[in-house]
Amino acid sequence: MNSASASRGDIASSSTSRAPARSGRLAELEAGDLAVRPVFERCYTALEGEQARVFRVLSASAGPFVSVPAATGLLGCGPQRAEDALEDLVDAGLLIPMRPAHYQVHVLARLFALSLPAP
Repeated sequence: MNSASASRGDIASSSTSRAPARSGRLAELEAGDLAVRPVFERCYTALEGEQARVFRVLSASAGPFVSVPAATGLLGCGPQRAEDALEDLVDAGLLIPMRPAHYQVHVLARLFALSLPAP
């Protein structure tokens, strides 16, 4: 076995053994008094009740991308209300606009949302 393949094996086994449980991933992003989780907590606690529910519902859906029609179905509301809800989450820093009527829940925001009580 050459050193290149040995290194790849070490990296693969190292990353596999270090793969944290979903709930621990945000906790790993801490360095001293710097942490990612409090940023999401501040964004989330600033949301009104319905906005918080929308964030949890969207984050619990199958994937990180959501369109206005998909949000309409997930939220059980009309397209204008769904788009307004998505834009509220963009304004709160919890969704990323991708193209017209399409958004993404950042992977770290999703991990945070999945640690919250179910919608």
